[in-house]
Amino acid sequence: MSFDFGTKPRKSIPQSFFLCVLLSTATIAQNATPGVLTLLYETNNPGGKYGDLNVHAVWVEKADGTFVQTLDSWGKEHAKQLKQWTAADKKWKLHARTGATLMAYGPFITRWNATDASGSVIPDGDYIVRLELTNDNANKNKFSRVSIPLCKTAQPVTVGALDAGGYKQILLSWRPGGTEPPLPKSTLSPIPKDPNMILDELNKTLSHGQLNPRIMKGLELLKDKSVLSAELGKHEVDGTNLYYSVDEYQSKPWEQGRPEIHQKYLDIQYMVSGTECMGFCPLEGLTIDQPYNTQKDVAFYKYAPGMTKLVLRPGMLAIFWPNEPHMPSRQIEQPQTVRKIVIKVKMD
Repeated sequence: MSFDFGTKPRKSIPQSFFLCVLLSTATIAQNATPGVLTLLYETNNPGGKYGDLNVHAVWVEKADGTFVQTLDSWGKEHAKQLKQWTAADKKWKLHARTGATLMAYGPFITRWNATDASGSVIPDGDYIVRLELTNDNANKNKFSRVSIPLCKTAQPVTVGALDAGGYKQILLSWRPGGTEPPLPKSTLSPIPKDPNMILDELNKTLSHGQLNPRIMKGLELLKDKSVLSAELGKHEVDGTNLYYSVDEYQSKPWEQGRPEIHQKYLDIQYMVSGTECMGFCPLEGLTIDQPYNTQKDVAFYKYAPGMTKLVLRPGMLAIFWPNEPHMPSRQIEQPQTVRKIVIKVKMD
């Protein structure tokens, strides 16, 4: 499954592309701005003999090639096949995730709080974010690789969607000041004016700790096994301020969906079992299909073919803020039974 950004891929993107905000050298040297780097990308089969079995790593270096930090990796057993990563990270055996190789290609998210191995925020300046993937022995040179120069400053940066180095729809967001990353996971043509939607695993979302207390309380519910196994239907937690619904259903064809928005409530949609595809897009350009119903807090829009496709697997969640169009419950290839919890958080 791919992220459909509704635009044609750019054909002449080099393997390195620049995300630099030009500030004076003196200003950069004096600061170590805290913040969050969010990287969205789609992996693909580079043509090795192991097919879906692959190993992968994401890491950061200084502009001079000095290693800074490994951000993500999988495939401890075969990670030694990643030539560039193992050469850069001398402690790669400690950083590779345990277990065998990942058995699927598709969209992934990596987030980093801009700290080094000691936990200190790295100085502002020029860095390179590197990605490397293979599904064969290193001597076969079946790699996907991309290097992304990043000028880390006190200014926010969002760039994408780009195809480069064997990866697709690379989308990078740097948000200074320690704020939660508002990566849209959607078309950047145009970029939504205030993109806040979050797509991530539960534990990673909880680790940000910077959402408002009511949202955090809703997320904490998902750690409770009794909530995950609760009976179908609505369950109140804090009256109308916070409640959740448990539902089981068959996912439905993509083309039969309609984008919806809410005005009073934020949605936390958590996948307990099964896998589904969800649509997401900016509100601008949609055509109203069913006007806003105050009692039900919902309005529906006509199907939009160019919506971004988000894949939710068990343990993943999507957070949609008020007035953010989303189209849940869609099938990927074939219908399947899904168990999902939707937490409603009142925002007004």
